[in-house]
Amino acid sequence: MKTLLQFSLIAFTVVLSICLVPTPGSAATITSTVNEDNGATVTPGHGANQAIYDFASSLPANHPAIVAAGTGFDFTNTFSSLSAINSITFTMTMIDGDSASANFDFNHLSLYLGGTYNANTGILANGINTGIELNGFRGNGLLDTLTFTANVNPNTVGASILSALSSNGGKIQAYVVSDNSSDTAVAANEVFIGNDAHNAVATLAFSDTAAVPEPATLSLLGSGLVLTLGPRLRKFRRKA
Repeated sequence: MKTLLQFSLIAFTVVLSICLVPTPGSAATITSTVNEDNGATVTPGHGANQAIYDFASSLPANHPAIVAAGTGFDFTNTFSSLSAINSITFTMTMIDGDSASANFDFNHLSLYLGGTYNANTGILANGINTGIELNGFRGNGLLDTLTFTANVNPNTVGASILSALSSNGGKIQAYVVSDNSSDTAVAANEVFIGNDAHNAVATLAFSDTAAVPEPATLSLLGSGLVLTLGPRLRKFRRKA
């Protein structure tokens, strides 16, 4: 005869399967990998670097760093397969981002998509803030390649991205945007999108399903179940 603990663990496994495993054939993910800008979008007076700075009084108008070379990420043949966007995964390489913990742009650099970029002024307007904070890029001329995954609201951010893809034939550009009022035209965060070998690539992916919680999160769920069941199991054993 199965014990109460065995029944409870079986129930927990069933619930996890229902909550975290998508129905076969229902999930769709589209991915585009492109060459990075590799410092091509330079700012006069800043050498090969891209000077990111913020117009704090008129966000989302901003002077960002362009991520992808050319026309941006290309989902021309795939974006129509998505009816919604629930999560985003983004990988990029950047030199001297200064967004690691304790750096001046920690929690200040964000991933924006789409919008209207003025090549003459370097200003981005009406870009879509994905809510992804690009933390972890070190300063001091150091290079990092990092991957970020986040769930987004399909009715707001997700819908805006789908609309931008539709309006631009499946192509969309990505930008590194600062909301740090200390990042100014005079004291910009000078970054280099790419690497010295000029062979860095960036990858952008959209999915119509939410990202699965990390294993650590699942462990906490399991721990929570054990903590909840523990007192009941002790009562059960005392009565036995």
